[in-house]
Amino acid sequence: AQSLVERFASELAGPRSDEARLGLQMVAFHAYAREAEDRPKKKGTPSRGAREKEEALRSLVGEHFLRLMAEIIQVNWKHASSAEKARRVRVVKGLVEHLSASDAAKYAHKVLGVLSAALDEGSGELSAVSVTALSCYARLLPEESLRRHLAVVVTALVPCLQEVGDGAATLKRAMAKRASELLHWLLVERRAVLGPAFASVPRLPD
Repeated sequence: AQSLVERFASELAGPRSDEARLGLQMVAFHAYAREAEDRPKKKGTPSRGAREKEEALRSLVGEHFLRLMAEIIQVNWKHASSAEKARRVRVVKGLVEHLSASDAAKYAHKVLGVLSAALDEGSGELSAVSVTALSCYARLLPEESLRRHLAVVVTALVPCLQEVGDGAATLKRAMAKRASELLHWLLVERRAVLGPAFASVPRLPD
């Protein structure tokens, strides 16, 4: 099962991403939903609903997440090309989309470490996909965890806003727009719950 999980996870960034998700879902269902199905249930409870399949997938990704990060994402990261790093960041996004909120919080240091590094060293496609992944991930985090890591998220995003004029490349403008939207969500729309953490941010954007 581990080899199948790794194989399907590595395809989440490619043209066969839909098939990869289906493959992960099938492995998850057989590993987790079948166990749940064997337990006594209340009368009228559906046995094979979409909710059970999604919960099984979250359990699978949560259990294997650290191993997948180590073996697919972080292995030989320093020597990987920018295009390969962008592919790996897409895999990260595909994985975190299926984390439970509690697992998203538990793995925050690992995920934010990878995405911050990608944004710090990347440009073009790597930066763009990293902002997209960070936006997806930040919205998954529970409020307490998001407050704790707000400074890391904002600090990683601010450079994406700089020097984007009318002549900027389309990809760079799109990245800046996505970063700006995430910052607006964090600092304006979520101000009521994240406000106490603003003091931890070394530099808030204007």
